[in-house]
Parts: sequence; C-alpha cells; structure tokens
Amino acid sequence: MDEDYPPGTSFCLKEDKSTDGEMSTLTGNSNIDSRRRIKEQFRRQKEALVRLIERQRHQLEEGGKHLIWKRKSEQSLIHDVVIIFPPKGYVIMDSLQNLINKLVPQLLVEKKALANKNEQAFYISAEHEWLQETATILGYLPESNVNQGSSSSPSKSTKSFSSNLSAATRQNIIRYYLNTLRWFKESSSFDESMVSQMKLIDGEAIIPKLLQLKYIKQILPLHDEEALSQLRNSWASDFLAPQPLKKIYSYFGIKIALYFAFLGHYTYSLIVPGVTGLLISLSCGDQFINDVCLTLFPILLTIWSSIYLESWKNYCSSLTSQWSSNSCNLQLIDVRPQFHGIVTRKGSHGIAEIFYPPWKRKLFFYFITIPVMGLSLLIVFLSMFHMLHFQTWWDDVAIGEQFYPRWTSYFPKVLFGLVIHILDVVYEKIALWLNKKENYQYQETYESNLMIKLVLFQFVNSFLSLFYIAFYIGDMNKLREQMIALLITRQVIGNIKESLWPFVTQSYKLSPTLSASDVSQAELESSLYSYESTFEDYLELYIQFGYVALFSVTFPLAAFCALINNLIEIRSDAFKLCVTYQRPFSIQGNRNLLIWEKAMNIMIYVSIVVNCSLLVKSGQLERLLPMLNQSQIIITGVILEHLLIIIKLAIEKFDCNSVINYFVYNYSQLVGTTTSVKLAQAKEKKTD
Repeated sequence: MDEDYPPGTSFCLKEDKSTDGEMSTLTGNSNIDSRRRIKEQFRRQKEALVRLIERQRHQLEEGGKHLIWKRKSEQSLIHDVVIIFPPKGYVIMDSLQNLINKLVPQLLVEKKALANKNEQAFYISAEHEWLQETATILGYLPESNVNQGSSSSPSKSTKSFSSNLSAATRQNIIRYYLNTLRWFKESSSFDESMVSQMKLIDGEAIIPKLLQLKYIKQILPLHDEEALSQLRNSWASDFLAPQPLKKIYSYFGIKIALYFAFLGHYTYSLIVPGVTGLLISLSCGDQFINDVCLTLFPILLTIWSSIYLESWKNYCSSLTSQWSSNSCNLQLIDVRPQFHGIVTRKGSHGIAEIFYPPWKRKLFFYFITIPVMGLSLLIVFLSMFHMLHFQTWWDDVAIGEQFYPRWTSYFPKVLFGLVIHILDVVYEKIALWLNKKENYQYQETYESNLMIKLVLFQFVNSFLSLFYIAFYIGDMNKLREQMIALLITRQVIGNIKESLWPFVTQSYKLSPTLSASDVSQAELESSLYSYESTFEDYLELYIQFGYVALFSVTFPLAAFCALINNLIEIRSDAFKLCVTYQRPFSIQGNRNLLIWEKAMNIMIYVSIVVNCSLLVKSGQLERLLPMLNQSQIIITGVILEHLLIIIKLAIEKFDCNSVINYFVYNYSQLVGTTTSVKLAQAKEKKTD
C-alpha cells in the first residue's frame, strides 16, 4: 500500500546489491513517485481552497438572506420597542419591569431571552386605546380625527386608529414614556444595595441612567416588515424610480426624509454644471475656446449654486410645513443619557434635574479643545507636506530616472487620499471625545458643536493640499491631478464604508450558524449597526460640494463625477437604512439643517474668491486679454470677483420667487413629490 511522504523526503537503501542500471532505474522511479506525490498534494490543497471559498461564498449568501429576508418570519407589529440587557443588567430587570407596570401600566412588557446571545430583552408594546389618547395629547393626531372616531363604536375607533397611527408614532410615544420614568425613594421597587451601586438620586430619570451605566445595552424600535418591504422594492431596489419622500417621512421621520430630499434635490441640480463641465472637457482642443469656457464656468457655477441654495430653502420650507402639520406638536427634546452634573430640585414635586455649570464647559473648551484642535490641524499640515514631498520624489526619481510608467504618478495621490481618510477617522474619534467631555445636555446642541469641530477639520484636511498646490506651487496640471485623485478616492471609500462593508460584515456575522427558526427579529436587528444621525451624510455632501464649487476652473468634470456618485449614493443610502442598519427613532426637528445651509452659503463665497484668483494665477485672463499688463489683469480678476458677489447677493436679497418656484417644480417632479409644487404654485398666485 502506497504511503504519502512529504516533498523532499530522502530514501536510503540498506543493501546495495543492484547494478548501476538498476540503481538508475530505482532513482528514476523514486523521482517520478515524488513528483506524483507533489502533484497530488497540490491537487488536494487546491480542492481544499476551492471548498473554503465556496463555503465562504455560501456563508455570505446565507448571511445576506438572514439580513434581508429573516424579518418576514415574524409579525413585527406585535411589539414596537425592544430593550436589550447584557448580563450585567439582569439584576435590574425585575425591578424595572415592576416600575413600568406601576407607573405606566398601559405599556405591555414581555421578558424574553435571546436564543443565540447571552442577553435578555424586554419586548414592549402598548394598549391601542391608551396610544390613541396619548397621541392626541402629544399632538400626533388632529382633534377632528378623534372626534370622528368617538362617534363610532370602540372597536371601530380602535381599528381606525390602528390603521392611521404609524409604527413610528407608536414607537416615539413608548420611548417618550420610557424616558419619563423616574426613581422616587418612597415608591421604589429597587433594592437599597442596587440604588447605592447605581447612585440613583430621588427623582432622577432611570432609563438614561441605566444606559449610562451600561445596565441597558440599547433601546431600538423594531422594523415594520410590511412597510419596509415596500420601501425596499420601490426605493432601494429600483434605481430609476423617484424617491417616495412621503413614505420615507412616515417610516423614518422628518430628519431622514429631509436628508433624502436634500440629496435628491442636490443631485438633480448637478445636471446643469455636470453636463456643462462635460461639454467643456470635450471641447478643450482649441486653447482660446478652452480659456473662454473656463472663464465663463465660474460665473455659471456662482449663479447655479446661488439659485440652487435658495430653491432648496424654498423646497425645504414647503416640505417642512407639509410634514409639520402631521408631526407631533410637542417637541420631545432628547436629553443625552451621557449628560452628567449636579442634581438639583425643580417644581413643587421636587423633580430631580441635572445642572452642569457653564464655566466648566468654557474652561475645557479654551484650555483643552482649542489646543487639541490646533495640534490636529498641525498634524494635517505636516502630513500634507511630507506626502507632497513624496509625490515630487516619485515624479522626479521613480518616473524620471528609474523609468516607472507615467500612470504610476497617481499612486502617491491615491495614497494621500487614503491618508486623508485615516486622519478623518482618527480626528472624528478625537472630536467625539472632546464633545463628550464638554458635556452638552441636549442632542441637537451636541450635534451642532460636533459639526463645527468636524467641518473645520475636514475642510482643512480635504482642501489644504489643493490650496497649497494652487497658490504656493502654482502648478495647475498638478492641481488637476491631485483633485481628481482626492475626489474619486473619497467617493469610492465612502461608498464601501457606508454600505458594502456593513453588509458584508453583518452577513458573515449572521450566517450559517443561525437557522431561520433560531433568530428572532429583535436578535437580528440588535446585531446590526446603529444609525446615529444624518450628520455624517450631510458632512460628506458638504465636502463634495466644496470639490464641485472650489477649483472648478482646473477640473470642470468635478460636478459630473459628483452627479454620477450621488445617483448611486441615493440607492446605497436607501439600501443602508432598509437592510444593514437598525431602524432609528423618527426624531422630530430640523434645526441643524439651517447650520448646513449657512455652511454651504459660506462655501459659495469662498469659491468665488478662489476661482477668480485661479483665473488670474493660471494665466487664462492674460491669454484672453493680451493687451492688459499684470496689474490690470489682477484688477480685472478683482472686478470679476466683486461682480459675482453682487450677483450672489442679488439672488439672496431680491424676490426670485418665479425662478425659485420653477426650480422647485422641476426638482419635485424628479424626486417624486407633488405637494410641494402645489404649495409653491399657491405662493406664486398670491404674489401675483
């Protein structure tokens, strides 16, 4: 029987009684056998590798099926909200359930263990009649709806209410009452040792405290599979379909709906500069025509961006007024669970409130936040300087002397784009830590201050190298190549990071070890990434808008690249929300959107100054107006800059309702909304 020997095994004959011919025959046979064994070993390794790849592919497919379709196996409308408890929180579960039953008996709490995790959960729903009354009190339902319902029988009223009240509204009401639960010493169901361990204060809100101490892992609203399936089919899966903004608002709330309205409005508005930039790039054979087009292009961009921003304000106002009429009249302000301070008493009932002295926040801001931000910006500058030095070395030595292919000059630029992304990720963690230490009470205030930190850093990190090349080195070709590399690298990394990577990782996590009968809806959704806010999505679009508006003279195709990317972004973001992320609570309010509008307005003014300076720096005005000397060329650039600023101010100041409403009408047709058009047309009739 043949035995397998590892390659390289030597064979020794104990008795050498053979002739030279026999010895050569034996040696030849042993070599043949050795080669056969090596081939057989390679064949087995190849088969093992193929089986491994096939198993991983099957794992990814099965995980993806779990991720997308598993929710259909349960009736998601039975429960609305789930509270997940880690092992640390088991000691508090019974006491918390008793407290909920005592203070809000209308909330129905069911305790379950997760099958495939060492965790337990509260599945929470609520009585329909109580939800109807509470929704009316909080302002979710018009009084007329309730009055109409009261004339019918209770069963019909409840049935009518159940069909009218969305799952998002039910979840918001449950969340509101969970956050109002407070611990009082005289009516406590908690053990004294537990109270001292948790450091509960009489009258303190319980749920934020338990989240802060990690007795509760997370609170998440469950998906409504019927509504989610409709969104997946009509929105995430259909690339050419208009966005169902009304359904997005009903399911995800006004913040997310306004983000997708903004993304759709901005994307389709890019058609004008995108197509124009494409035509300019295709007609760049003649130098004179090219100079004329590139001189007129900043003027077009200024007019376009100004009208676009004003039309968005009008469109946003119409959507907000439409949706606000159906939203909660009582603003449910989010107090951050991480907020801490001195406990004070308020009101006749002695309700505990946390107070944090403003001077402590200011002290931390001036002596910690500002120095850390300054140091971070210095690191950005040093990184940029070394990467540009590496680019120069690569062009001069690797390509010039060692004869590397010319296309490899993009390697340092792409590497620089990766460095920028890494710095963004690192600084985001630093900014989150700084913002956490500044200890803001409300979520909107927290996000506004975080926005200022991140926008400042990302603006410098994304555009500093371009400013350096444009105004210090003065090489327009290098500026164009750098901008192409940074823009495309950022878009590719962004799409992979937001949608593809979460889907792949979650698919592997949920794959073959879990059968369809094992995984509950809550367990599946608790394993997904949590969607924090629209902040990062707006920040991504803001930086992209900077690439489009700034340095457009050197790279007119930036708007076209952004247009193609955003057409994909609409569906990838929809896929992200419908498949790979947990359902967020539909929080009301859009005050942070006003800050983004102001930031984009500032970007437009900066782009006017930059593009006019580049026209002078690149020599285009000098070639168009050869009769002028250098001083006159600079004066011409300043005059053009002032003219564009006047045009921008005119569009902002004067009554442009007819133009703006025209844009609103066209954009609303493209994104699939008609109510905003009616509001805009009604406004125009009143003006006439």
